[in-house]
Order: sequence, then C-alpha cells, then structure tokens
Amino acid sequence: MARQSHEQEHRRYLLTFAATEPLGTAISQPDPSTVEEQDNRSGREIGPDAVRALAAFFVVYLHAGIAYLEPAMPGLAWPIRDTPSRFVETTFWLIEIFIMPLFLLVAGFYAQRSWANGGGGSLIRSRVQRLLKPLAFAAIVLLPLEYYLWLAGWVIEGTISADRLWTLKVPRMARQHLMGTAHLWFMLYLFLYCVALSVMAGLFPGSLGKRRLAATLPSGEMRPAPLPWSSTAGALARLGSALRWDSCRVRRVQSVGVLVAGIAVLSIAPQVVFGFQHGFLPVPSKWIYSGTYFLGGAWIAAQNQGWRVCDQHAGRFAIGGLICGIAAVLMGQWAIETADPISLVFGIGWLPRLVLASLTVISAWSLSFGIIGCSNRIAPLLSVRRGVPEMIAYLAAAGFWVYLVHHPLVALLHLDLKLLLPGVSPEIKWALTLMTTLGLSLGSYHVFIRGSRLAATIGLELESSQKAVAEAGAADPKLANPELTNNREPITAGRLRRVA
Repeated sequence: MARQSHEQEHRRYLLTFAATEPLGTAISQPDPSTVEEQDNRSGREIGPDAVRALAAFFVVYLHAGIAYLEPAMPGLAWPIRDTPSRFVETTFWLIEIFIMPLFLLVAGFYAQRSWANGGGGSLIRSRVQRLLKPLAFAAIVLLPLEYYLWLAGWVIEGTISADRLWTLKVPRMARQHLMGTAHLWFMLYLFLYCVALSVMAGLFPGSLGKRRLAATLPSGEMRPAPLPWSSTAGALARLGSALRWDSCRVRRVQSVGVLVAGIAVLSIAPQVVFGFQHGFLPVPSKWIYSGTYFLGGAWIAAQNQGWRVCDQHAGRFAIGGLICGIAAVLMGQWAIETADPISLVFGIGWLPRLVLASLTVISAWSLSFGIIGCSNRIAPLLSVRRGVPEMIAYLAAAGFWVYLVHHPLVALLHLDLKLLLPGVSPEIKWALTLMTTLGLSLGSYHVFIRGSRLAATIGLELESSQKAVAEAGAADPKLANPELTNNREPITAGRLRRVA
C-alpha cells in the first residue's frame, strides 16, 4: 500500500512538470489540445517572457535617467550631466534597488534547472556560449566606443582638454571609475555564479536539489528520481536532520540566512546599491550581495514548486516592496550626500546603515517576487489575446540584445539632447532618450540579429533556435519544446531514459 502511494506521488509529480516542460522521451500520448495550445504559443511560457521583456525595459529606463540625477551616483562615470529632475531621480533609485536582484533571482532559478537536467559541466558549457561569447563581443566592439564617447562628453563639458581625444588619456582620478566592464559586469558575475553553483552542488550534494535522472516503475513506465530534500541533503539539511527539523524549517533558515547576508553586506558597503563599484574583476562586496539573489533563485527552483508563493501573494509583495522601496530611496538620497566621490565611503553611522540596508533588501526581494507573481498571474489573460503571446516572445528574445547595445546609445542621446535642446525640461529629454534608445535597439535587433548568422557567432542564438524548435514541433508534436535563450532556461522534467 505504501509503495502504491509512493508511486502515485511520483506520477503526480511527473505530470505536474510534464505540463510545462520538454520531455526527451514520451511517457504517454500527448493531449492534442495541449499540443495545439503549445504550438500556438510557440512552446513558450508567457509569464517568464513578460518578466524578461519588462526587465529589459527597466534597465533602459534606469540608464536613461543618469544624466538627470542630483546628486550623481557615487563612483559612476558618465559623459555628461544635465538639469536634474526630482521625478527621474526618485524612479531611478527605486528601479536601482530591485532591477539586478530581479535579473539574478530569475537567472539563479533557471541555472538550477539547467544543472538539474545536465549537471555542472553542461551548465558551464551553456553559460560559456550564452554569457562569455556575448561578453567578449561587447567588450571588443562596444567598450572602446564607449571609452571614446566618454572622452568626447568630458571635452564638451570642459572637464578635460580636447587633446585627450587623440592621446586617449584621462586624469587618474577619472580613470579610477572609467576603466572596467561598464554595464557588462552582470554577465561576468552571472557566469561566476554558475560556476560556483556547480561547485557547491558537488561539495554539498542535495543542497540544490537532486539531478533529475530517470527511474523505472515495475510496470515499465517512466518516473523521475525522488524529490529533492527527500534524499541526501547538504550540510544545512544534515544539520536540520540532526536537530529534527522538517524541510519547511530548513527552508526558513535558508531564507533568513540569505536575507541576513544581504543586509550585512549592504550595511558594511552601502555603495553596492547606492553607488557604482567599477572594475574589470568582481568587487567582493558587490559579488556577495548580488550572489544572495542568485542563490535564492536556485534554492526556489530546488523546491520544485515554481513561483507558487509569488503567484499567491503577488499583490502583497508588490505593495510591501513599494513602501519599503520609497523609504529606502528617501534615506539613500540622504546617505549619498555624505559619500566620498573617490573612495565611495559613506559618512553615516551603523544604525542608519542597518536601517537603510534592511529597507533596501526587503524591498528588492518583495518587488522582485511581486513582478514575477503579477506576470505569472496575468499570463493566462495575455495568452488568449491574439498576437500578444508572439509580441511578448519577440520582446523577450530581443531583450538580451537591447541590454548589450543600449548603454552607448543612451549616453550619445544625452549628449545630443543637451546640445540641441538646452531649454527643454529634463523629463521630456529623459522620455525622448528612453523611447529612442528602445526603438534603435529593437530596430537593430530586427534587422541585423534576428535569425542571422551573426547571432549564432556572438552567442545570441535567439530567434534561430525558436525557428528550429517550431520546425521540429511541426514534424513531431512531442518535440515542441521551449526555445533556449540567453537568460531563459526551459523547465524540464528531467532527461528521461527507458531501461530495457
């Protein structure tokens, strides 16, 4: 009886993931209505794609406001400063609090799923293709252009002399915050997180869930391996077992640990969020703080419950995160005025640091959860709108290219608008910068990148892989799997195999 109940539990687990995940081997004949629905949506999930598209928009929104901040972000070198705007400044800092945690949370979630499907080696190989190749392309092509654009802006502003344009030298004080990976730091950090995740999974088996290997029922049917947390756990799980903790309590300890780690790092170094730590190598405080969100996403994926909690409490997360975020922005603007522009050291006491860090971390987690939950909850409504799923899928696929190329476009538009429209309000300039950058980025993606050989060469196999999947699905509905993209990893039920 117990064995039958155990088999039923595994069968329910399998069916739950089979509804949304590609299967390497068919378990049963697919439901024609389900296959038709997946074909209509190109095998993609609307919720995750909406998050990706929205996150790309927020990144451009964020950088479009840099020229209109007062005071400026400590440590951030920008080619020009314009008339400040209170509205732009407030929304800038609110987005700054949660945008990278949102990216990292989702990236950690799908990195764990990728590891569960293929192991650490497969995860690292895929991230070399999807992160390091685009990073190398952008570093070779875009960073030199940005360097010269920054020099030109400083010449126009009168910060440096015009002869610097051909000598390509800047004062040592400015060089400290100019040299580095610029907006591409996220890609290097994310690759290192994936390497760390693979190492962690090897050192602490079970801490990030079990690999999804196949097993066979006595009847010959397929079933996945035991659920994570029901097998050998990692160090924390073993400690919890010794203390007779259940899995829920272990997860609570993990959640609190991630929050405390983020608050501790941000209390020591507020410049991680309210400043810009720049360089070619990861900055320890920034790497640890950002890593808490990546690790949190991986742990959420290891529970095999998806974003269920986010979906159930999306409104509460969003409202609570917004309240804490506004408080953090107001307090952060006050703290920035005390920061040293060279060392980025904040001149505030430990109690204000702790309060600021707590508000910021709580807001980052809550707003990220709220955005993910709201996107998943409105996904069924969007999926029945004609053309909407295709539009969201297109914007999600283009999002990574927009992230790569928007940075120099924003800076160039800031220069042009200051010179050509000196009397126009900063809010209008900001809006023009935002819409023009989005238009140019999406236009260049559509003309030069979408389905091109260049995309495969630089590691942006976005639309090309979608076409291949669509063709495979037309030939055999069982092969209609979600496409693989740079920031999107399909949720799979495991690489299933039949035992003879």
